[in-house]
Amino acid sequence: MSQISGFNIDNRRYMMGISNGSVSQKTPSKLRNICGVTVGAVVGLAPIPYILKESIAKVSQKNLAGQRSMMSMILPNIDTLENTKRNISEIIEKIGLKEKGVELVVASDKNKSEIANLLKKSVAGDSKISKLMRESFLQKFIEGINAAYLPETKKIIVPQSQCYMSAYHELGHAYDFLKSGLGKVLSKGRYLVPFNIPIFAPLFLAVGLLHNKKNILENEKTKFEKTKDFIKDNAGKLTFLNFAPVLMEEGLASINGLKFAKKYLDNRQLGKLRQGLGLCWGTYATVAFLFAAGVWGAIELKDKIAGTKKAS
Repeated sequence: MSQISGFNIDNRRYMMGISNGSVSQKTPSKLRNICGVTVGAVVGLAPIPYILKESIAKVSQKNLAGQRSMMSMILPNIDTLENTKRNISEIIEKIGLKEKGVELVVASDKNKSEIANLLKKSVAGDSKISKLMRESFLQKFIEGINAAYLPETKKIIVPQSQCYMSAYHELGHAYDFLKSGLGKVLSKGRYLVPFNIPIFAPLFLAVGLLHNKKNILENEKTKFEKTKDFIKDNAGKLTFLNFAPVLMEEGLASINGLKFAKKYLDNRQLGKLRQGLGLCWGTYATVAFLFAAGVWGAIELKDKIAGTKKAS
């Protein structure tokens, strides 16, 4: 273990590891610091345009078949649509959601206009982004690559062609939103991750890139300085934590959905549904991990370029 001693130059205290002769921090040159911040910002913010595009834009015809195939493997039709509709309607009544107005709607080409009207109430506004989102959701519902619970209209939307087994998961969302205290709290956490982008990630990234830790003793630092040090050292973890409410909400919806499905599906069907919902949850966890890793890696890269990384 290194012994630490300090020395003073111009009334500033610098720390040096005596046993290995390494200086803990260096003062970066302005050019290297600017280059490091620029490269780090590009790396750290790189996922945002891609995630926004996936969340807002329609799927291209080139990629549509691939996504349909992938979703059919993740959530195969392990029961008939008619059985699923009957089961979900029965559960809705049993758990007291019917009286609250919850209803299952199956999306197809035949009821496109009905789905479009429901989406107008859920994604309101005439902005370009709102219109793009409505078009994207409508396409994904009809093509069988997405399902959703719309709190504004209390409608569970599932595709007719495939992935309608996700109705159990979406029913879990409806239950959490209307009946579960924890679910209501977690649903508010979605505001922290609009379009699957953690809103505090750019802040954590900015602090990590712009803040250079001072070479002074901890007890000589202000609370603000210590806070910036903490954010810089833990920016990746904090970014992942920003995503936690969504991960918990999605997990809780699946847990409740599987609980509701137990009385209606056999063990083989239940196992398939559990596996599919687990894979779907994994996509959210993957996005959270990639954002966290991107923020952490960007800060590490900036410090290496700027020369503020500890020498080994």
